[in-house]
Amino acid sequence: MEYVSACYELNKKAKKGYELCSPPDMYPRDSAIHIGVAFDQNFVTPFYVLLTSIFSSNKESHIHFHVIVTGISKEEKQNISAFIYQHNASISFYEIQEDMLPPDLPQSKAYPISIYYRLLFPFLVPNSVHRLLYLDTDIVVINSLQPLYQTNIGHLPVGVVIESFVSSRPELGILEAGRYFNSGVLLINVPQWREQKITERVLHFLIHNSHKLTWMDQDALNAVLINNYYPLDFKYNLTSEFIPKKLPRKELELFMEDKVIIHYTSGGIKKPWSGLSRNRLRHYYHYYLKKSPHAFQKRYTDFNYSLNYLIQFTKIRLLEFMIDHPTLWRFWQKASKPVSVHAPASEA
Repeated sequence: MEYVSACYELNKKAKKGYELCSPPDMYPRDSAIHIGVAFDQNFVTPFYVLLTSIFSSNKESHIHFHVIVTGISKEEKQNISAFIYQHNASISFYEIQEDMLPPDLPQSKAYPISIYYRLLFPFLVPNSVHRLLYLDTDIVVINSLQPLYQTNIGHLPVGVVIESFVSSRPELGILEAGRYFNSGVLLINVPQWREQKITERVLHFLIHNSHKLTWMDQDALNAVLINNYYPLDFKYNLTSEFIPKKLPRKELELFMEDKVIIHYTSGGIKKPWSGLSRNRLRHYYHYYLKKSPHAFQKRYTDFNYSLNYLIQFTKIRLLEFMIDHPTLWRFWQKASKPVSVHAPASEA
């Protein structure tokens, strides 16, 4: 099934922003988990890995995927659909036209127009979808999504995970540390999002405050949603900063027992498909890659035999080996300390 939305309309309204319409009901309200994902041709493999992890961890749940994808062929869409149907799930594809977003949004090579597509989901999904779980593609799911999806966030428009390590962002109106959230996982209350015109306000902020932005739409979402979100437990968006850096592997596995979503934010440690990734949880991504329809893809897309690369690659793994074997680590630290040699006292 391929659903192409024809309802979404964008109308300029003076200087106040944009009015967005809502689509009609496409199917009756049900108990499915509705997940939104937006990506392009460069993230097809991570998308398959995400799907595989969701299916492995949510075998008892019916899941409907709402997908915005650009740059892939009709055949690839059919492959994606077939894989989803094999797991008793369903999918709706949404086609985005260029005029659906204002032309003056800030863009660059690093931040193309496609990064804003997720802002359109609340106006693309049918009215029967009251709750939508948006996920970035650099994510794997390792436990059931039901507790997260069923979280009661009241009349707030969204549930998010706070990045407690981020300092204040006064240019966005965030005056205290621990108030900035990561937008890679969004539990969206669709009716409230529409009613409060979150997308319109975010678009307006993006256009008129581009000089204040570091993380583009994530910054704009934070600016618009100050004190207007439900704080979720960090187990639902475990970014690289939350991962203990020096826990041995066995202790790290205990730490991960109740975690649900691993989000491979870079934070200077690279994505799991890089051989130079320092993320201690990259093996989860590799595990689901092997089980996915893209198991034929290389584990590391950047692997090469240059001397500098091999040295960095080896250093990362040696350090992790030492951390995972604390006895060896302590021995190495002791052995690596310089030995001080005292000259014998001269005779009188």
